[in-house]
Amino acid sequence: MKKIFTTLLTTCFLLSCNKVIDEVEVPPFSAYPNPFIDQLGFNFDTNRFPNSPVFIRISDDKGNELITLETITSSPLFFDLSNYKKGIYFIETEISGEVFNGTILKAK
Repeated sequence: MKKIFTTLLTTCFLLSCNKVIDEVEVPPFSAYPNPFIDQLGFNFDTNRFPNSPVFIRISDDKGNELITLETITSSPLFFDLSNYKKGIYFIETEISGEVFNGTILKAK
């Protein structure tokens, strides 16, 4: 009886956990290294959005825009952020009308 109950319980658990997981879209850009110290690299997938201009905004934790670049068509890019204090910064990237957001951390 105990074996039947255990088998039934295991079967119910497996069936109830068999759910479809939504696919998570990978952003078409990467910022590296993260965390960074002075220089931040930025790479975007030119194959995914060929001939599409890229807009990049980097802002601090208070929402102040620190860097704004428009109509970028080549990758990778490098930003010198050595003059900024350590903390959390946000990247907003717009490619072909789609907006993608990311968070970066300045370590020192």
